[in-house]
Amino acid sequence: MIDVQHIVKISPVLGRLLMDCQTRCTADCCKEQAFMLTEDSISSWLGPERIDRNREVSEEIGKIKADLHKATGRVLLAARGLESYWRAADFRAFWCKLETIFTRSVATRTRTGATRGEPADPPTVGR
Repeated sequence: MIDVQHIVKISPVLGRLLMDCQTRCTADCCKEQAFMLTEDSISSWLGPERIDRNREVSEEIGKIKADLHKATGRVLLAARGLESYWRAADFRAFWCKLETIFTRSVATRTRTGATRGEPADPPTVGR
């Protein structure tokens, strides 16, 4: 039996984003290495969304990050298809990376004028 000190529950919307980025393996097996977290992977998920979820997802990521500050020991990511046990420090690092990349992706989409249903233009080298 694994002793869990902190349980992280996420919304279906955030769950869809993480499931879409879980491309290399499963969170339960490979933890952070299971996810392809890049500006492009986040943008490709944001593009087809019919409703602008940027603020909703950003606020949820921030709230969970704030709650993780006090987490010690083991963390359970309690989400269908993503259920996994993490060391608290490892999960905090993963979540901070998610927050950073999500924020950058939204900023890039805003800067390039991408709207719902279309991907952001890829960054141009030398700009």
